[in-house]
Amino acid sequence: MRNREIGYALMRATFGVIFVTTGSAKFLGGPGNFVSGMNQRFSGKLPAAMVMPFAYAIPFCEVTAGALILLGFEPGLRPSSFGRRPRVGFTPISMITSLND
Repeated sequence: MRNREIGYALMRATFGVIFVTTGSAKFLGGPGNFVSGMNQRFSGKLPAAMVMPFAYAIPFCEVTAGALILLGFEPGLRPSSFGRRPRVGFTPISMITSLND
């Protein structure tokens, strides 16, 4: 593996773990608590009707995005291993096959 590929894999792993852990923490603390906190932060700036749907969606989006990043999906939301060898990915198979190059 080249240094760029190693750096890219480490960056993907870091971002994936950060997204999954922050989203999971919002679920563990209770989505209602997170939404009420967001409403308090944005009170007077945005109407609650705009804040609440967004606040309910954030934990789901964070966990989903983090899992997809960790599984090796590319930014276009297509699996990196369908039909071709991944350019750079953070999946166990791509890490092993890249070591042979």
